[in-house]
Amino acid sequence: MSQFPDDGEDLFKQQVLAKVDEMEAADPAPTGQGGQGGEEPPQPCFPNYIEWVTHWLAPTYARHVDDDVTSNAWCPWYLKHPEATSTFEAMWRAWEHYRLDGKTGISVWWRDHCHPHMTRLMDPAGPFKFCSVKGHFINGQLKPLPLASPGAVLSSPAFTEAGAVSTTTTGRTTHVGRLFARLTGR
Repeated sequence: MSQFPDDGEDLFKQQVLAKVDEMEAADPAPTGQGGQGGEEPPQPCFPNYIEWVTHWLAPTYARHVDDDVTSNAWCPWYLKHPEATSTFEAMWRAWEHYRLDGKTGISVWWRDHCHPHMTRLMDPAGPFKFCSVKGHFINGQLKPLPLASPGAVLSSPAFTEAGAVSTTTTGRTTHVGRLFARLTGR
């Protein structure tokens, strides 16, 4: 029996796992950069963040979630949320690192990684806002953040009056940095 609420999602899971395997094969771990003396780095406990979320995080980080997302929002189809997948991958990588510290590593991971990230992910206004335990985006859909075109921003009076007039790759960092400093007073 599938651990996922909709067996039809197994194909999606297989496609995602295949993509993860493809990415890992294309970017092998560097050799000789492990611990002292050129040792190989330790093997991860879990091969990827999906396995880690499924077999470690979800069972360990137990919370009450339901259709009333006023306290904890969750989407069983989290793989369809780019912010969640990126966050879970970062959490998994940090967990794999900190688990090797036999003293305070996992405590540091909980404090600095898990609790802040999960609080943001499960926030009712977070990435799972329109989802419920019954479905993905059943109450609406989040849209990407709205952006003005770079050309409109670069040619706006506020931008040019602040002294940030360069649109070249080499000059942009300096001018945009000056603009940021002038606008924020930093």
